[in-house]
Amino acid sequence: MGPPLIRLDACPHYQFSYLLTGMDFWKRQDSQYREHAAMRPRFLELRSSGWYITTVVSYASATDIFLYGLVVPVTPTALQSRVGFSSGSLQTWNSILLALFGVGLLASSPIAGYIADRFESRRYPYLFALVGLGAATALLCAGEHIGLWICGRLFQGAASAVVWVVGNALVADTVGKDGVGKAIGYTTMACCVGLLAGPLVGGVVYQHGGYYAVFGIAFGLIGLDIVLRLALIEKRHATKWLEPELGRPNIKQPVMEHQGPLLEAPSRGVLGRLGILLSSPRVIVAMWGSLVVSITMSSFDSVLPLFVQENFSWEQGGQGLIFLPLIIPHALSPVAGSIVDKFPRSCRYVTAGAFLLLTPVMILLRFVTSDSIQHKILLCALLTVIGVCRRKGAPDARCVR
Repeated sequence: MGPPLIRLDACPHYQFSYLLTGMDFWKRQDSQYREHAAMRPRFLELRSSGWYITTVVSYASATDIFLYGLVVPVTPTALQSRVGFSSGSLQTWNSILLALFGVGLLASSPIAGYIADRFESRRYPYLFALVGLGAATALLCAGEHIGLWICGRLFQGAASAVVWVVGNALVADTVGKDGVGKAIGYTTMACCVGLLAGPLVGGVVYQHGGYYAVFGIAFGLIGLDIVLRLALIEKRHATKWLEPELGRPNIKQPVMEHQGPLLEAPSRGVLGRLGILLSSPRVIVAMWGSLVVSITMSSFDSVLPLFVQENFSWEQGGQGLIFLPLIIPHALSPVAGSIVDKFPRSCRYVTAGAFLLLTPVMILLRFVTSDSIQHKILLCALLTVIGVCRRKGAPDARCVR
């Protein structure tokens, strides 16, 4: 007979080594668990929640459009007193500066969308927009030469493109398809609040506090915007901590094997995806409606302050307050978003009716000619109806779905 067989599990040395190996295994697991817990950001549920991200995007949009409207009642007087333009050229240069904002917005919007899709996180382009917004505000604050005003408006338009494009994409990623209408309603309402408060605050503060007091408010809002954006955590990045887990987290997840061949969607270039979008009648109609609404509102920004100054002898405070009838109807944006979420087909009819009503109301503005209380009431009433039509006729992502 051969030598007796020795059971390894009966060997004390083997049992001790096995015990050490098991202890080492659990020690590594504990180390990974502590590392995982240490990496978890504080207040993760709050910073990645849907309402917080919607709030941050809404505040960023409101701040952006607020800074755009802040200098609208200030520009005519600043161009005359700081840059040295004559009163005859104020209307021309005021319109040019507003158009330059649109040029920066138009040129940067496709680039912002492309970058947002290519970056792993939408948070970084969103933070980078603050650089352009701060640079634009600093240039306008130091604007004693027309070149600084031109660069400031261009940078402001580029930053607005990133805020609006990336912000809406971030909201859509967070709330999902079912809640995107209501969420965009809140962001739209925030934009309207910024558009309302911008000319109003700019005119009143400039009249009573001076030129630099206006931009002091702007820099304070940008500082708060920085804090809010830095605290934001995207939902898709927070799922590794927020997913329900049993026991200790498994840091390295096993790779699931797929049975059968994988079917990959054919990749398309940028022009191919753009062609798909432009082939949709809904996208074309939404783009055209947005263009009409933007032209309408830009015309008021360039003409309305000078009109009330020349015809009613209103100072900067009144030039800001005259935008109030245009913006108040936008407070109903969340309600309109909820209605469109429940009745998607209603969007096209409401939009068409708003544009049909907008045409005669715009024509009636020609009857406001004299400095009388009747004509002032008529102007405010017509501007209110235009504000309602503009809100109901502004097509956005809810109408394209």
